[in-house]
Amino acid sequence: ADSQGNLIEWNSAAEHISGLKRSDVIGQPLWEIIFCMLPKEQKTSVLREALTAQWNAVIKSKYTNDLDQMSEMEIETPQGMRRIVQTNGFAIETTQGTQAGAIMRDITERKQAEAELRKLSQAVKQSANAIVITDVEGNIEFANPKFFEVSGYSLPEALGQNPRILRSGEHGSEFYKTLWNTIKSGRVWRGELHNRRKDGRLYWEDSTITPV
Repeated sequence: ADSQGNLIEWNSAAEHISGLKRSDVIGQPLWEIIFCMLPKEQKTSVLREALTAQWNAVIKSKYTNDLDQMSEMEIETPQGMRRIVQTNGFAIETTQGTQAGAIMRDITERKQAEAELRKLSQAVKQSANAIVITDVEGNIEFANPKFFEVSGYSLPEALGQNPRILRSGEHGSEFYKTLWNTIKSGRVWRGELHNRRKDGRLYWEDSTITPV
């Protein structure tokens, strides 16, 4: 945008993300275009004023293109498609004066993936089954609350430990050798384990161990 905040460039990526054609936005105030991109329920006169003030501040304070000015917002295209974008406003010093620039990135897929990971994480944490994740050496990197309940070990006591801390001595070395050979070959091991809690009590466990 020029020194008055009116758009002088709107590239093809901006067209694709926003659904707004270059010919429709050139010459319009940048903050008005951003306001136009917001979903209907977010459009208020207060927000319009805030956007105007924000972009005026960008020009006057001569922000550089840095991560401190990044923000995320939801937009809605004229076609009704909603996207989450990351924006970064900054000032550009030119022979015509201070102009405003904005970088807009479509992060919709990343945000959706993050939401799926959070959902998966919650499902694992709240599972009624004990779940343990180890590194390639078999040392515990993660365990859910059910594991601590069943084994009697706390999080600090279990992290970094090998699941052999649960061994009861009821299974011979050949049993564990077969188990690990199965996993290291990329196959899933299923079977019953007679394990020992931290307090010494024994318990049977129906186990599925999967290489990831």
